[in-house]
Amino acid sequence: MPNNYYVNVLALSFNSEWWNMSETRQSEKLGELEEALKKFIKEKEIDVLRIFNSLRYDSDLIFWIVAKDSSKIIEFQRIIKKKIGKYSNFKHGFFSLLEPSPYFKGELKLFNKEPKRYFVAYPMKRDPEWFLISEEERKKIVEEHIRIAATHPENKGIISYTSYSFGIDDNEYVVVYELDSLISWLHVVEKLREAKHRKWILREEPLLVGELYRFLA
Repeated sequence: MPNNYYVNVLALSFNSEWWNMSETRQSEKLGELEEALKKFIKEKEIDVLRIFNSLRYDSDLIFWIVAKDSSKIIEFQRIIKKKIGKYSNFKHGFFSLLEPSPYFKGELKLFNKEPKRYFVAYPMKRDPEWFLISEEERKKIVEEHIRIAATHPENKGIISYTSYSFGIDDNEYVVVYELDSLISWLHVVEKLREAKHRKWILREEPLLVGELYRFLA
């Protein structure tokens, strides 16, 4: 398995022209988009492509794509614009690189191929002071964070992928989660507020949360 993947998360909002359209016509347009994306996946060997109904007030769909080549991200975005761009606007977007953690060497884990009900994209920016701490100390702090999450009784079936955005997007990290229960997720995240790691977090928004609509790859 390669050790580098490009990740793109996009939140899209439909405009008034879309909502004035009949449900039948909406289904036709979404069907055309899905067919174009299925063809794209087959031809371009895309690793992950999933669509979610957004639970945020300001967006309607969330797209998550993972690919080995950044040019495929561009092609993917153009397909969306071509098929439904007339009826929508991008509200939020994250671009990042998925690679092994600097604190825990090794291969990337395989992507989940079983549909999970919920999706969370968690952008993050740290205080500059974090990077002035020794690598050994940072590793200990991260280990505590992971231990709290891993030992939480409700942390069952939560899958995470940490990607990096240094110099290529507004955030420094984007962590993507797939999960079965928002209730369990909320409880795990609440417990993680007790971790020492929290002292160096500057920003964690916009948080994107969605419910699975189509599992294409």
